[in-house]
Amino acid sequence: MAPSAPRNHRSNAANQNKVLIPKPPPELVIFPYVPLPAAEELKTMKLSFVLFFLKIYKVLMILHAILCSKGLKSTTDQDIDFQELLQITKDEKRKDPTVFLPHRITSKDLQGCRTTRNDTDHLNLNNIHQDWPSRISSYAILCDSANAPLTATEIRATSTQMNAGNFTGIVEFSFTFDWTYSHDQGFGISLIMYGILLRYLAKVVRAFLIRKLVFRNLTLDLDANLNFIKNKLLRNPNFIDVGGWHRGDPGLFQRLHHTRLTYAHGWFSIAWNSWEAQLQDVIDALHLLKAHTEAAVVQDIFDKLVRYKNEGVLVTSEEFNVMDL
Repeated sequence: MAPSAPRNHRSNAANQNKVLIPKPPPELVIFPYVPLPAAEELKTMKLSFVLFFLKIYKVLMILHAILCSKGLKSTTDQDIDFQELLQITKDEKRKDPTVFLPHRITSKDLQGCRTTRNDTDHLNLNNIHQDWPSRISSYAILCDSANAPLTATEIRATSTQMNAGNFTGIVEFSFTFDWTYSHDQGFGISLIMYGILLRYLAKVVRAFLIRKLVFRNLTLDLDANLNFIKNKLLRNPNFIDVGGWHRGDPGLFQRLHHTRLTYAHGWFSIAWNSWEAQLQDVIDALHLLKAHTEAAVVQDIFDKLVRYKNEGVLVTSEEFNVMDL
């Protein structure tokens, strides 16, 4: 009888016959996006837009005022990061769970606010599509705890209205451009820019990465996707296309990633000061990624905003209804 092959030889042969299935970069599937049907996707983007509106126009300054009253933030703050406010609240609540906020809030409910903020700013549409009533409710609960019952009631009424499929009149803002900063300007610009990033840039960037990497269900999160492209371009300026170094692709995507951070972290003074350059970068990136239709839409918004700024015209939610609510 012929001697059998050594075990390690058989093992090596088996390993050579294995087909290695490539895996997507892990940072691009932390929040994987399973595409929704077109109509549901647009509706969910509108829900996300409303959540962003509620964050900066309804709950942000209520929580900020409480932290100011305790010497933890300043009434002169221009940049106000909701993520930071929630972290401070969590830390202080841990020290004294009974008296930090006017009315007690559970750790679970406070974590619900953090989840809502994260789903909104990381464009986790699948979660929002599934859980948006509880996401909105988390902000109402926070307002109850902060002794802002009228705002809590308003937020709950918003949820009821949206549950009936009606978005009319929920998002309302207005401001006039000025030479000095105001929250009206910072908040309004931030809302418009968030809508543009959500509706026009995020899907284009994701579609490019799907074509480039040949993986499905990559995240829609601009933080992860722009950071990934930025790092790839630093090593290979031609990652998007030949000529990337001469076009300045690495710098463009570094700035785009910073732009995304601006609107996710409440850098309102930067939004007020830099929105024109940021919007031009969005337009340039859309053209670079061959999304010329989306670029043309954003160009129209950009031109109109510049005209309103130069002519001192009131910017309103009706005139800049970027999500077609």
